[in-house]
Amino acid sequence: MYLPHRLWRDPSGVFHFRLVVPVDLRQVFGKKIIKVSSVVGIVTSADGTTTWQV
Repeated sequence: MYLPHRLWRDPSGVFHFRLVVPVDLRQVFGKKIIKVSSVVGIVTSADGTTTWQV
């Protein structure tokens, strides 16, 4: 069974929620894809430690 992954991380480390809008609802939303930023990311410092950026 295929389970879609809707949480994406961009190269800067910020997470985004992506949802493809069904064809019959695209006129209502006016978009093919809904993308919302979580404004939470992962930051790696120069010494190699990884922390969450909020």
